[in-house]
Amino acid sequence: MIRDNKVLRNLVRKKILSFFCDYVDVLQYRNVLRDVEDFLLPSLLYFFYSKHSDLPVGFDQYLKELDLHNSNFEYITNRIKTLLNCYKDIDGEPLGDIHPNESTKFQDGNKVVYKDLPDYGDLIAVLSSKVFDDYKSFFPKIIKHNNYCFRDYISADTETEKEETVEKYYYNLGKIIPFLLFIRSIDVNAENMIVHLPYPVFFDMETIFSGEFADKSKQYDLTKTGLIKMEDNDTSILTGGLHKRDSLLKPILCGSMRKPCIKWRCSSKGKSSNIPELKGHTVHPLDYINSIKGGYLETSQKIINNKEILLNIVKEAEANLRIILRPTRIYRFFILESCYPQIYLYQNINSFLKYKLSNCDLIYSIIDKNLLSYEVKALSNLQIPTFYSNLKDREILSSEGKVVAYWKYSQFDTWNQYLKDLNSEFFDKQLETLELSIKEQ
Repeated sequence: MIRDNKVLRNLVRKKILSFFCDYVDVLQYRNVLRDVEDFLLPSLLYFFYSKHSDLPVGFDQYLKELDLHNSNFEYITNRIKTLLNCYKDIDGEPLGDIHPNESTKFQDGNKVVYKDLPDYGDLIAVLSSKVFDDYKSFFPKIIKHNNYCFRDYISADTETEKEETVEKYYYNLGKIIPFLLFIRSIDVNAENMIVHLPYPVFFDMETIFSGEFADKSKQYDLTKTGLIKMEDNDTSILTGGLHKRDSLLKPILCGSMRKPCIKWRCSSKGKSSNIPELKGHTVHPLDYINSIKGGYLETSQKIINNKEILLNIVKEAEANLRIILRPTRIYRFFILESCYPQIYLYQNINSFLKYKLSNCDLIYSIIDKNLLSYEVKALSNLQIPTFYSNLKDREILSSEGKVVAYWKYSQFDTWNQYLKDLNSEFFDKQLETLELSIKEQ
């Protein structure tokens, strides 16, 4: 496993803190500082080697003498300052991706806080209460107040000495899966669920009632959810924590003082919060397949029996949902690429980003209005663009409330059509897919 060089990393961190001294209040947060390091590291290494090809000095000496006001760094440091300015209005520690227009989630005490979009908590609560007596254990409580949403912060509780606790956990996981299928969830991966024994807690359910997919040959089913492994780099809820996987694309600073280098992918530490541990050992979900199936069959039958009741609830509901038009990891890749000095020194960044996005497929079938320009603007400011839509409307909005695209059919219309084929045969087929996926790991 490739390890980050902590001595080199600390030297870079000191240089960043001394240069961006006006932003120390936000750079105190680890994930913010790591973002700045990720964006700046390629430039530090690039100019170190371009100026010291024969390595007369070490990287540590180079950093001590380095003036980031140097014209070579002006462009990238100005971009980073633009990003850091968006933190100034955040009252707590930023969590997850950085988004435009104060739409970044942040932690404030025991709450996760974000602006009033997306607003889906009431609908999730009402629907799940008709299916589970213990529905509050699956989803954190969300309260809306003064144009902000306050979500309970949930800590991981993955370890137990009792076999029956693990069995109960997997029974509960089986219980929730048909409900997630019922509300057409996507992006339900290991990063958006946490084990709080004996329950899986789904704390980020923004992307429910998914719309019509761009690829008409692909229908919504279990493979779209994030629950099961779909690619070699496994990030799924069921098996994502079983094996070490590649990290997300990040510049990992390696090597010695004399010869530092960057590795862009490395094995993870294998630590996750989506797999329980029994007596200090990670369990395998295959050992609890009967528990999963028992919970799954219980809920799938409840949903079939109560389809009309649940449909009527959604018909009367109002909800604003987040729309993921392209995978957020793709946005992150493009941002990092745009921070390579080999890119920003020799071409227009907006043109570069526009080209990259134009060659990246959209997840959903939409009518584009001004999507690309909004994406480019956000990415050029080192931010992940966000989009929202009302469940019953066709407009897709940016975080500033501007229409950037339209659905051909509203999310409700797409879901209502999908509901017609949601029967025992559908649920049985998804259970077969789930069991096969686990057995292959």
